[in-house]
Amino acid sequence: MMPQVDLTKLSREYLKSYYSINSYIGCTINCGYCFLAPLDIIPMRPVQIMQEEQLITDMLNDPLFAAGETVLSLNNRTDPFISPAVKASTFRLMDEMEARKLRNLVTVTTKGLLTGEDAARLASYRYIRPVIIVTYNGIPQNIQPISAEVQEKTMQNVATQPTVGLLHQFRPIIPGVNDTQEIITKVVSFAKQYCRATIYQGLRINPSIKKRLEERDYNYQGKFDTHKQKSAHTDEIFSLLRAQNPTYPIYEHTSCCLSHMLQMPDYNQHYSKMNCPATCPNYLLCHSPVSLPEIDLQTALQKIGVSSPWHTEGDTLYIDGGLTDEQKSYIKHILHRKVHAAARENTYSEKIMEGQV
Repeated sequence: MMPQVDLTKLSREYLKSYYSINSYIGCTINCGYCFLAPLDIIPMRPVQIMQEEQLITDMLNDPLFAAGETVLSLNNRTDPFISPAVKASTFRLMDEMEARKLRNLVTVTTKGLLTGEDAARLASYRYIRPVIIVTYNGIPQNIQPISAEVQEKTMQNVATQPTVGLLHQFRPIIPGVNDTQEIITKVVSFAKQYCRATIYQGLRINPSIKKRLEERDYNYQGKFDTHKQKSAHTDEIFSLLRAQNPTYPIYEHTSCCLSHMLQMPDYNQHYSKMNCPATCPNYLLCHSPVSLPEIDLQTALQKIGVSSPWHTEGDTLYIDGGLTDEQKSYIKHILHRKVHAAARENTYSEKIMEGQV
């Protein structure tokens, strides 16, 4: 492991779609497309980096966290249900938040197994709002070494508890591996029996991932990009599935899907940068005029460490200096402002992935 990397800094990060909290780092599944695994930074087995009670206390003391508002993601630097120890820790995190009567939306993304007993435990919470996001994608086991039957069983078990949010994530889409109409239709057809919606996303790749996939007999031919990539052909397939399944929502962005569950405009404001189809279940919420909440912006910005001069134009906040990605997410998600800054700083995990640490 590289000595200059501080894994405890990955215990809390405000990412683009949610505030990530991690008591464990590392994973034994060893997927060929995992972005962090080949960098010799993230251990190939789960390692505890923070006690659950301390992690929740640190989160509550973070100016970037808003009780009842911030969307959370638990243990997404591992698989939150990959082993008995990690599963127990993931539930302890939820127990700690429940004990504090937090009403935040709590997402847990997994390829692992949730039993019927686990599902009943999720349904027992009265304050936090758990949402299980099952990654189920038609990728063969030479690239993703875990049986699809595990994800199928998890969906079936969680679906027995209608008060627990259950979503399907078709990610990543790898050209020539799981991007055919036959595979996509088969996967979504199974998931829609149990889940409230599907989210589909592309592949993020760099030279290390390309080499890693070549070792698993897949030769990636596309370009490298820090963003997840998918083809127009893939979009067409999912557009066709939307037309064929008008009552089953299919989203390109996680925040769009979660915002629909929260009955609010997309907190990541994708609607301001893309031509959303009018058939999107959240279209009216995102495109109807809304009154911005009355807040003291100066105090709110100072609270999260923004000291540069700023001004507003309509619902857009312009910062003369730099912002961290975490500050930017808070301004969009909690202050509900579009934001532009003279410069931006990546989160710690992004710096790791881009070789800046």
